[in-house]
Amino acid sequence: MSKLASKLPFFIQSVIYVVVGFILLLKSEKSLTLISRIAATLLILVGAINVIRSLVKKDTLGSFVFPGGILCVIIGAFLFYKPLTISNILVVILSFGIILSGIFKLQNAIEIARAKAQGWWVFIIISVLILAYGIVMLFNPFKTTQLLIKFLGIGFIVSGVIDFFSNTVVAMKV
Repeated sequence: MSKLASKLPFFIQSVIYVVVGFILLLKSEKSLTLISRIAATLLILVGAINVIRSLVKKDTLGSFVFPGGILCVIIGAFLFYKPLTISNILVVILSFGIILSGIFKLQNAIEIARAKAQGWWVFIIISVLILAYGIVMLFNPFKTTQLLIKFLGIGFIVSGVIDFFSNTVVAMKV
């Protein structure tokens, strides 16, 4: 088998990454909906399997298999019906983390200013920008989610292109 043929799976993977990247980049809302619906479907399946398992097997008595299965089905159905909800919730949680980080950075920047350290104003500006970014994320989670999906798409494209060229070089030189 030739070196190029041995790298075929990696070339296919590279192309898949680039295609997925462009889909995420160009259709971020639909991609997010699709990802959420796939996760919802998996939750429903796992929940249904656990419910059936708890009804068929006797070794699950007193366990959380049945209630956990029902809960998975309910959460899965909710996510299938409202696919963008979970991503918005995650962005809100991340927003609070960034806001908190910005507040602590601002506190440190104030201490640096009190110490009359050189360049203290840079720390103030950066901490205020981080704080502002967190607040913008908090009040507009949907746009933030779309932007994150676009960056994920760019990451897939870059990874796929680099993989393709590095595999080509390896196949020809090694």
